[in-house]
Amino acid sequence: MSATLFALRTIKPGEEIFKTYVNPTLPFSKRRDTLHMNHHFVCSCPSCCLSAANLAHELQSDANRAQLRDWFSIRPKYVKWAKDLCRSDDAVITSHLEALALTEEEGLQGYQALFVEELAKCYAILGDAVNFRLWAEKVVQLAQVEDVALQKEFLGYLEKPTRMKAWGWRTKQRAQVKIRPDPMIDMESLSMYIEAVAD
Repeated sequence: MSATLFALRTIKPGEEIFKTYVNPTLPFSKRRDTLHMNHHFVCSCPSCCLSAANLAHELQSDANRAQLRDWFSIRPKYVKWAKDLCRSDDAVITSHLEALALTEEEGLQGYQALFVEELAKCYAILGDAVNFRLWAEKVVQLAQVEDVALQKEFLGYLEKPTRMKAWGWRTKQRAQVKIRPDPMIDMESLSMYIEAVAD
C-alpha cells in the first residue's frame, strides 16, 4: 500500500503535493463534481480553487485543458508529418511547443512527455543535431522513471544521433526536389503560389 512519486517540475519548500484522481483535462465543474460524487471530498488544489469571481480564468483553463485533451486528434502528429513533404518542416514543432506552453500554464507536466519525444524525433528527421540533442536530453530526463527502455534508447541516440531511424530524411528529400520549368507554366506565378502555400 505505497506509491512512488517523481517530480516533473521543481517543488517549492513547503509546497503541498496533490494527486490526480480524475482526468485533469476535464472541465473544472466536471472534475469537482466527479471528485465529490466518487471520492466524497472537495478538492483544494490550485486548479480547483478557482473562485466564482474568477470565471474568466476558469473558462480559459477549461478551454486550454480541452485543447490538450484533443490535441493529437486535431493537430499534426509526427507519424503523419514525417514523410508528408507538403507540410512545412516546422508544422509539428510549432504545434507541440504550443502544447508544452499549455501544459506549463495548466500545471499538467504529466502530459509533456508525449510532446517532448515527438519534438526530438522531428529534429532528428530534419537532421538538426543541436535541437535534437536539446529535446533528446529532455526525453531521457522524463523517461528515467516511467519508461527506462525509452531512456536507454535515447541515451544511445545522444551518443550517436545519426543512428536514429530516418536521420535527416526530410532535409535530404527537400534537397532532391527540383522544379523543372514547363513552357506552359508561368514560373513567376508558380513561385508565388509555392511561397503562399509554405506560409
